[in-house]
Amino acid sequence: MRMSEIKIPELAVFIEKANQLKIQSSLHVADTLAEITQDLQNLSLYQSLFETNERGGLLAAMIVDQYQSGPNLIDEIWGPMTLPYNEPLREHLLQKYLVNKKQHVETMFFFKEQDTWLTEQLIMRKNKLTYENIWRKSLAHAGSMPELPTVRIEHWQETVSSSIYKRVHQLHEMAFHHAKRTMTNLLTNLSYSHSLWLLYDHDIIQSYAIVDIDLDRKNAHLDFIATDTHFLRHHAATQLITAVCYGLHHQQVDYLYLVQSDHAKAAYHLYEKLGFVKLETDVAGSLT
Repeated sequence: MRMSEIKIPELAVFIEKANQLKIQSSLHVADTLAEITQDLQNLSLYQSLFETNERGGLLAAMIVDQYQSGPNLIDEIWGPMTLPYNEPLREHLLQKYLVNKKQHVETMFFFKEQDTWLTEQLIMRKNKLTYENIWRKSLAHAGSMPELPTVRIEHWQETVSSSIYKRVHQLHEMAFHHAKRTMTNLLTNLSYSHSLWLLYDHDIIQSYAIVDIDLDRKNAHLDFIATDTHFLRHHAATQLITAVCYGLHHQQVDYLYLVQSDHAKAAYHLYEKLGFVKLETDVAGSLT
């Protein structure tokens, strides 16, 4: 079935329910139905694959979000997901995707450790898995946070000036090497759930963070944080995350979450110092 035949609200309900089965959970799937619907509307879905029953009801979905990253073409995958759980059907969708996949496209999966089937599929195909850790900080008590930094901090919502847009793009490219990914849409028109935080030194933006607050206003996610490489030793990340925590505390947000690659263990001390607790480890895998 083609994407043009799938209704976004129906797909969002299917994904929400299928993702609750931890043995096939995708890390890309948001927490609530409204957030899943919003995400689906902002993705390029025309490479996605679906299986339906004779009445047209969804049985399986493999969401393929394709984007350009510099000279590379990337497919980020949700799934494959089935409802009810059906391993042969997951296998069918994965094989169908791989048969049609162009050789130069890199495929990225992000999922929970409980998905042993997908882990085995990637290992079988000689994929090297990496592991990402979820950290959480309680914001209930301001007294548990370090002293509020005295550096210049700005907080933006909805509209971002062109000069800030250009500088954040520069920092993002410096840190992640694929500035085209999500930055353009986020910065051109920040949604009501996203906010941009900036740290300055001598009127120059040296660090930025993008924070996403869930619709229930109880949990927030640190989606991106990057610092100018020449400014790392000045504790910019520590100061900016601290300012974000204070801001979210005043908005009565309960928790701030972030995800960190297992390769970046040097950052663990920073998170622990700021009062974050490591909750769980998730899996990232790629096929080239």
